[in-house]
Amino acid sequence: MTGQERIRLLIDHQPADRVGIFESFWWETEQEFHTQGMPADVSAEDYFGLDMGMFWFSQSFLLPTEVKEEGPGYRLITDEWGTLTKEYTDHQATPGLLGFLIQDRRAWEEYRPLLEYRPSRIDWPALEARYQHLRRLDRYVVLSVLDPFECTWHKIGPEAQLTALVTDPDWLRDMYEADVRLVEDAFEDLWGRGLRPDGLWIFGDIAYNHGLFFSPQVYRDVLMPFHRRLADLGHRYGCQVIYHSDGNVQQAIPLLIEAGMDCLHPLEVKAGMDIRPLKKEYGERLAFIGNIDARLFQANDLEGLRREILEKVPIAMAGGGYVFHSDHSLPPGTRLETYRFALELVNEWARYR
Repeated sequence: MTGQERIRLLIDHQPADRVGIFESFWWETEQEFHTQGMPADVSAEDYFGLDMGMFWFSQSFLLPTEVKEEGPGYRLITDEWGTLTKEYTDHQATPGLLGFLIQDRRAWEEYRPLLEYRPSRIDWPALEARYQHLRRLDRYVVLSVLDPFECTWHKIGPEAQLTALVTDPDWLRDMYEADVRLVEDAFEDLWGRGLRPDGLWIFGDIAYNHGLFFSPQVYRDVLMPFHRRLADLGHRYGCQVIYHSDGNVQQAIPLLIEAGMDCLHPLEVKAGMDIRPLKKEYGERLAFIGNIDARLFQANDLEGLRREILEKVPIAMAGGGYVFHSDHSLPPGTRLETYRFALELVNEWARYR
């Protein structure tokens, strides 16, 4: 069974030959794997033969990146969104956000035209090469996009967006409209050119470790209509729709289902997410990817990983609806043999026939 066939069945709540296998790798982790025996010219996703693969395009303003300052282990840049960012050059970490391009409605009106879709905003040779590579390997291919909540913090900053949810939600709706329209227009063009993904993967971190950044009612009133449009877009073209949010999204799950999401990722353990009760409550309506504690990989705790996998995966995989993945991304410090151990365990114990 191919990865494409396997994942489509599982997200559709049907058993396959085994659970699906997918993973996200920090670039430092891949570098370490290369020093531990993974061939230098092979990516981790190809080396391990994962069942899924992503391709994407930029949803930013496409502004030129400018280096403002460089120092030991860091540099300050303005990125393609116009955000002043501190990047670390000696290790991978969440960038420091120091300043934002859009400060008011006047600035938004000035830069909004840069988000109108034009075919020239996409690097077509690179995009098609990535897509065809995944197709040759019979993977389940997803188009990865940022949701409007994620896009907007790049424009105005996290604090300003959360404030505007209360003080000026109509301004946010205007920005959200531009973001979703860009995805809709680009998706139609992609499809017309023969790039036809199996899934639409929507990234949007709407929670932290104790819950949502906003109330469920605010989600329903402001953000949910745009999530529904993205889900409707995917379904209209025959795609399954996967939603990603770090943090504890427990309160949002019924609303995400109502918005049309078919699958949820990554179920962050340290934020209190546990696939076992979630499977019992929502397993007939929602598929899941993840919930294997990434800290166990980083600690190279083989016995802990064995317990984590054998206690969670049999429950998660029952009747389909589960893809094996860490609860975030595979962190630096994870040894190649540790991840190989986990996959061997999954291949041995997580089979339907």
